[in-house]
Amino acid sequence: MTFAWPDLLWLLLVPAGLLGWELTHRRRAGGSSRPKILRAEAGAHSLTLSAPGAASSVSSGSRSRPRYWFAAGLALAIVALARPQYGKLEEPVFDQSREILVAIDLSRSMLAPDVKPSRLERAKLLIQSLLEKLEGERVGLVVFSGTSFLQSPLSADYEILREFLPALGPEFLPEGGTNYGALLDASLQAFSATNSADRFLIILSDGEATRQWLARPRRACERNRRSGSQRAVS
Repeated sequence: MTFAWPDLLWLLLVPAGLLGWELTHRRRAGGSSRPKILRAEAGAHSLTLSAPGAASSVSSGSRSRPRYWFAAGLALAIVALARPQYGKLEEPVFDQSREILVAIDLSRSMLAPDVKPSRLERAKLLIQSLLEKLEGERVGLVVFSGTSFLQSPLSADYEILREFLPALGPEFLPEGGTNYGALLDASLQAFSATNSADRFLIILSDGEATRQWLARPRRACERNRRSGSQRAVS
């Protein structure tokens, strides 16, 4: 058996102290220093005279029971406040050792309607669908076109990403184009520095870019060998 608040059990000293004080007080009252004085107990139709020792035993027998019950009730109340707990409770524990960074292209070419309703809106729908299937992973959002920056840091609170998605558009960034180099630089800085995380980079783009960014994936692989697992999906 365990207790939710075991510190409250120290309060059991209170009823124990009260009970000890009661017994000590009655013991002193029973050992009177005036043995020749009789004690009397009067009822509705009777009068009883007794020696001090006998009177104390009758008195203690008639008056001590309420004290015992009070101490026992107070002790049980304190144990109940400490919340005793039995058995085991199984709770799902999610593995948060995975970091997923989603990068979405905001260049004007993403407004093309060849994919209904548009390439950009379809990318947003894919992100929404991904968030509905994840549980416990830390997810971040990077936006890029001619420049790139971390829009939402890695977090297990997916509502933050859902709030950002509707406002994303080509006017969100000052420079046009598709700069994968800036995207990879921002992504490498966004991932945590711990060694235990599996890292995933998901890029949603229409693929229009130069070849100047090709040196960045080698940096990501080099970091992967030093600190953990890192993967890119486009």
